[in-house]
This record gives sequence, structure tokens and C-alpha cells, in this order.
Amino acid sequence: MGFSDLTASFSVSFEACLLSGLRCGLVTVVAVGLAHPLSTWALAGAKRRWLVILLPMLMPSLLLAYAYGDAMLHLMHAPNLRLSLYDSLLAVRFSSLAAVIVGLSGTRATESAAWIAAQCGDRLSRPRRLWLKIQEYRRADALAFSVVWLLAFTEFEMASLFSVPSWSVALFDAHAGGIPLRASLWRALVPVLTALPIVGWLVCELRNAGQLPGKGRRIRAGRGGLVVLGVVAVSVLYPVWVAVAEIAKPGGLPPGSLQLLWRTLWLSALAALLALVLAVCLRRRGWLLVVCVPALVGALPTSLLMVALPRSGQTSVAALVVALTLLCFPIVAVAVVRHGQSNLEVIQMAPRLASRFLLTLRMEGTALFFGWWLATIWATQSITCWAMLAPIGLDGYYVRLHNLLHYGHNQSNALLLLVGVLVPLAGLLPFLWLGRRKR
Repeated sequence: MGFSDLTASFSVSFEACLLSGLRCGLVTVVAVGLAHPLSTWALAGAKRRWLVILLPMLMPSLLLAYAYGDAMLHLMHAPNLRLSLYDSLLAVRFSSLAAVIVGLSGTRATESAAWIAAQCGDRLSRPRRLWLKIQEYRRADALAFSVVWLLAFTEFEMASLFSVPSWSVALFDAHAGGIPLRASLWRALVPVLTALPIVGWLVCELRNAGQLPGKGRRIRAGRGGLVVLGVVAVSVLYPVWVAVAEIAKPGGLPPGSLQLLWRTLWLSALAALLALVLAVCLRRRGWLLVVCVPALVGALPTSLLMVALPRSGQTSVAALVVALTLLCFPIVAVAVVRHGQSNLEVIQMAPRLASRFLLTLRMEGTALFFGWWLATIWATQSITCWAMLAPIGLDGYYVRLHNLLHYGHNQSNALLLLVGVLVPLAGLLPFLWLGRRKR
């Protein structure tokens, strides 16, 4: 491939990334707007409400694609409406993550405003105090905006099944179609450069921040309940109901599906465990943020980079585990930093690295288990990593399900979806049991 061909593919990729970036901006504005009533509802009650808020993110995106696939087919000749429906589903799904970010960072706004008022006394007028508080909340919104924009910008699974124009789908299809690796890396450079300013701002903002917020404050209940019901209904209840309704039709579970699911789960759990060990060993926030960069850039460019490494080969289990480790690292890093501030000084007094790790597990075991299992669920659902890096015969559970969903609704696909949802979520039951014992 000559230089002119590379330049042409670069320009086409740039145009696709520009359009995707603008659409993702609108998606993120809606998601952050929905996040405020969601976080208000969660902060007003018990901690279990956060699990309800997180349910849309715990559901695989393939479940949404399955539930709304027929609607997309009816809109085949209305591309603008297809894009609007796709963007709306993204906004509803990612609003749960934005709610967690806004909720955790919003507590810092109240604490910061109270600290300024205590230090300055009557020297600050009430409008000035209100403005400072608004500034802190704007920072929380900016953090949520940047994270959600990156996730929406790099989304692949729903865009692929909905046949929505996206740089990630175009790049994946071109690479799977056999274009040279150099051309794939050249095309991947454009979305990486597009996302890099936001990634850089996010890393600098978190690095310069003080301690992460503590426990959520109690506020008045009864706010945001209807928004929570709407988000959960659109992204969880209705898709699950569609899948359950299909089970009554004739069909069966394909042979070997459960074995494939277990293989996918234990490899993902291994990658999440490696990420957890790495996060505990690199507790200093600067190092944690550096390792988070590949996941923030996206699974597709990270997978292409792993393919391009000279010793990894085209596909290998080692390359797959490394890519999944990098992909789920931010989740376990948040669990380590968020729940480890009060115990950090005690843990650092341990003389050896192994002692620090064991002491961390003993003092923060429940939180780390929750973060590890969330990272495991996230790693199992990374279709791009499994499709590009897994050796032949070790294709992931969701990769096979993604391929089968192109054939539409049937009992087999519905069963595969429900099993893929219920089995990973069952791993959260020990966390809930441990949480009840601690109270």
C-alpha cells in the first residue's frame, strides 16, 4: 500500500471520527443530564441503590441490540431515525456510569464548599460561596462527560449489529477483511489522536485532584425515582422481557455453549485478577493513571497494538490476557483508590510487596472483590479483544453470540443472552452477602 492510499484512508477515517465525535457529544450531554436525578436517588438511600443504578452497565450491550433489533429493521429506510434511536440507547445506558461519577464527585463539592466557608468565614458572600459550589459540580460533570464520551466514541457492539456508520465498525471490518496491518494501524491513529486530548485532560485532572470523595451524603429522598424507573425499564427490564418471551418458541441451547462461557469467564477473571494485583502494587495515582490510558483510548486500538507487537503473533492467549488486563484496569484501579485512602498509610508500612498485597486484601477485601468481579464482567463483554486476539477454537462467548445475533430472534439466541446475563451477575451475590454481614 502506497503513501497516497494511506493518506486517503487517513482522510476517510478522520471524517468518520469527526462525525462520531460530534454525535457522541450530544449523547454525552443527555447522559450527564440524566445522571443528576439518578445520583440524587441513589445518594438518598442505602448503598444497594447503587447496584440498581449500575444495572444498565452490567447488562451486555448485545442484550440491547437484541431487544431493539426489530425496531432498527423497521427504520431501515430512515437512517436519521436509526441514528437517533442508537444514540438514545447509548445515552440511557451510559447515564448510569455518569451517575456514579457525578454522585461520588458531588460529595466532594459539598465538602469543598464547606471547607472554604470555614476558612474564609464571613469574608465570602453567599453568591460567591454558591459560585464556588457550582464550579465544583461543573468539575464533576466534566469528569462524567469525558468518561462517557470516550465510551460512546469507542462503542462497537451495538453499532455493528445496528449497521450504524461508525469508525470502529469500519476499522474492524476492514481489518477482518484482510487489509495490511500497517493500514489498520494508520487508520487507528486517527481515533486515537481524536480521543487523546480528552484522555490527557482526564488524566491531568485526576492527577491534580485531591483525595477521592468519601462516603455519599444523605439528601432528601423521593427525587429522581421516575428517571431511575425509565432508565432501568429501557435498558434492563424491556430487553430481558424480550429475551424471556423468545424462550417459548421452539429451539434449544447450542451444544458447548456453557463450556464456552466458563472458558470466557475464567480467562476474564484471570485478566481482572492480574489487573487487581497490578493496581494494588501501583497504588500511587500517577502510575495508576498511566496504565489506564490504553483502556481510555479504546479496546480496538489496544487490540491492534497487541497484534502489531513482534512477539505476540497474530493471536495468542498471552496477548488476549494482556489486552483484557489493560482494558479492565481502570475498574479495579477505582476500587483500590476509592476504598483505600484511609488504609493507605497502614498498608505502606508493610516491609514487603507480598505483605502489602495480603494486608490490602484483608482490610479491603469486599470492595476489591466487587471491583474484581465488575472488571471480570467487563472483560467478558469485550468483543473486539476476543475476536482479534483469541486463538482459533478459543473464541469468546459473546463473540459467538454476536455472530449469531445477525440471524435475528430465536429461542437459542434468547437463552444464550439470558445465560450470559445471569451467570456473571450471580457472582455479585457473595458481595451482597458480605455487605450484609458487615452492617
